[in-house]
Amino acid sequence: MVTCQPDAEGIQELVEKYRTTDTTLTEADVAEVFVARLFAALGWDTLDPLVWNRQSYVRGAGYADAALQVQHRPVLFVEVKRFGRIAHPQEEISIQQTLFGDAPILSQVERAEQGIDRTPEEKQAMRYARAAGIRWAVLTNFERLILFDADEERVVLAFDMPEEYLDRLEDLALLAPADTPEQFDSRLRWHADIQRKPEIDDDFYRFLSDWRLRLAQTIYDHNWKGETLPE
Repeated sequence: MVTCQPDAEGIQELVEKYRTTDTTLTEADVAEVFVARLFAALGWDTLDPLVWNRQSYVRGAGYADAALQVQHRPVLFVEVKRFGRIAHPQEEISIQQTLFGDAPILSQVERAEQGIDRTPEEKQAMRYARAAGIRWAVLTNFERLILFDADEERVVLAFDMPEEYLDRLEDLALLAPADTPEQFDSRLRWHADIQRKPEIDDDFYRFLSDWRLRLAQTIYDHNWKGETLPE
């Protein structure tokens, strides 16, 4: 699906530079020094404003940090944050508690249904994409990169540390440029589709629930009678 291969050597240099860089960089510095260069290593001409459109205005949403364009059409919005400003999975519960007080910790399905399973930064990135009619949005501070399907509000690709860019070059190459907007969109749709997990059939779920209840009742009955279950 991908013809343009990432510049592994260039990405390695970025990762090494990150390890020795002051973590107090501004968002603008992170965007210029790390994020733009990362996408350049993927094959994007980030010096061309018709390809890497910085401070792209989106009607009804404001200014996105950058829009990647193919044939003068945006295909991917990029929202950049400072180092340390993107929550890792283990931090998301504390963020939820900060935002929503003492509300109980919900299941992933319940959180999604109530619209509280995303941080403000994630929602901002997806808002830019949806407002422009684009399906794909990236939130990154180089330390971490997340690709969202903004239409379905779900993560379809994530890198949780810079070293993963090198360990998973094939995945990273999914964000490489394409000859046409349609080809770029088709590539990411293909990846998003194979990431889907099949849902459990309702009848099968009820069967498992009933079986678990019957098993619990059997164990209780045998214990109450002082019997042991057969081997």
